[in-house]
Amino acid sequence: MTVIFPKIAGYQFIELIGQGGMGAVFLAKRESDGRQVAIKTIRLGFLSDADSQGHIRFKRELDTCKQFAHPYVVKLLDGGYLPKNESYLVMDYLRGTDLDQLSRLAPLNETHCRKIAKEMAEAFSYVHSFNIIHRDVKPSNIFIEESGRTVLIDFGLVLPKNLTRLTK
Repeated sequence: MTVIFPKIAGYQFIELIGQGGMGAVFLAKRESDGRQVAIKTIRLGFLSDADSQGHIRFKRELDTCKQFAHPYVVKLLDGGYLPKNESYLVMDYLRGTDLDQLSRLAPLNETHCRKIAKEMAEAFSYVHSFNIIHRDVKPSNIFIEESGRTVLIDFGLVLPKNLTRLTK
């Protein structure tokens, strides 16, 4: 399968990390300082017009994540729109695995589970202080870095209390 990398000024794409229902995630290098970053894109099908739910969800994720500065919440570095109604987010590149994959490798011990729970409780408390509800809490959206730090990722279904719902 041939991977077509998007063109975003200031970033050099290295490889496709993964694909999901709404888009893809790439490993890239920021040209200004050589920093490795993850770039999440939204596929054209979800953004066929400016009023589509995919476009609204993506804008919501971009606006929400730009506010966050917490050690257990993924850091958004940049974001914007590409030609043909495609969008992108540039985030810290995290090295490690998500909790879903980690738990499939071997049972987690009680100490590790308590650490993950404590760090996620702090992350959710922080996110909730912005009146934001994550709404997609699952093991694949909890990332465990190689250092052991737990990071909450993927805010595609966030719901600020004052906004209308996009999913049932």
